[in-house]
Amino acid sequence: MKKNFLTLIVVLFLFLIVGCDGTSSTNELKLKSEVDNHTTTIKLETKVKGFNRGDILQPELGKATFTTPVTITIDSLFDEIIKENNTLEVELFSSDYIIIYEPEDNGNVYSYFIRFIELKGNRNHFQIGELRLFTKVSEENKLLLFPFHLMDDQTFTKEYLENSADLIQSLSSYKIKVDIELVDFIEYYNLSGWYEIEQNNNEIVIKKTFTNENFVDEFIIKFNKPEHTIIFLSFQ
Repeated sequence: MKKNFLTLIVVLFLFLIVGCDGTSSTNELKLKSEVDNHTTTIKLETKVKGFNRGDILQPELGKATFTTPVTITIDSLFDEIIKENNTLEVELFSSDYIIIYEPEDNGNVYSYFIRFIELKGNRNHFQIGELRLFTKVSEENKLLLFPFHLMDDQTFTKEYLENSADLIQSLSSYKIKVDIELVDFIEYYNLSGWYEIEQNNNEIVIKKTFTNENFVDEFIIKFNKPEHTIIFLSFQ
């Protein structure tokens, strides 16, 4: 009898922490930076469900996802993050991105994003993760920090954030948002603290200043103003 009672208590406890649809709920989103394994905790008032960290075996194939009630929009999340996290700097970028910065005393800044995906099954679906991408250097997959919220939603976002079937390619052209200039990329990398920047007219050379062999050492971005695109000239 005692054993059955304890079993019932455990079942009730699990019912409380797991939603009716079988997914767990939480009001904390924990993100890990690939730069140095630093963990950032984003606190919320709302309990979100289905915090899924993506494909663990092939991380380039997906970012983490979560859902909120239909009443909790990206604007609501933005307000909650500001209210509950006084150590984070938060920016509502366009109508579908929240950009989150966690500055450290040493001048380095960890950067993350939350992106609205769709309304489905009476839940708002979001994607969340670090501002980083994959490319290939000498037949190896390598990481680079990159402000992809500056890119054009209709092309870059679909290809690299939703499908993520391909890696960023050198000598390939990618469209950026109409109100974005090269200076916006320079500002991001200067503020991050993880890179040194050299500018030569419409090109910037971006060199990492941290030690992590999983990241690209250096890459070059060229800004094509007439077409409003950027080209990754090389990766090393």
